[in-house]
Amino acid sequence: MQYDILIRPALRQDAQHINVLTEELGYKNSLSETISYLDIIQKDVDHAVFVAVVDGKLIGWLEVACVTRLESGSFCEIVGLIVNEKYRGIGAGKLLVNSAIKWTNEKNSKKIRVRCNVKRMETHLFYEHAGFTIAKEQKVFELKLR
Repeated sequence: MQYDILIRPALRQDAQHINVLTEELGYKNSLSETISYLDIIQKDVDHAVFVAVVDGKLIGWLEVACVTRLESGSFCEIVGLIVNEKYRGIGAGKLLVNSAIKWTNEKNSKKIRVRCNVKRMETHLFYEHAGFTIAKEQKVFELKLR
């Protein structure tokens, strides 16, 4: 089946659908938290969220941000990507990644990164097929303060 996929910047009114998809990634945020996060991101010129829409239904989102690190300089990073399980394999993820690459180029950044959970093997293959190469493996440590 052929789908007409629209990629566009996220809007505040997309928050409900973004929140549902975020749960598919394993993150449980309240709708008010998602709205708050989206509001903050949309005010940051070095941060963007794109959504994939099919037949008026939001089926995926991607978040990208530009950062500068003392040890590794400036780069952009895809910090979140999810496509609804029912719509995987139709090209929405690739279009979202392409939107992040285009945005990164517009920011004059020479590099785009993505981190991926070691458990998500199919996602590793997706990024490799999109042209990404493994640069390193790492563990993420977290300390909850409240």
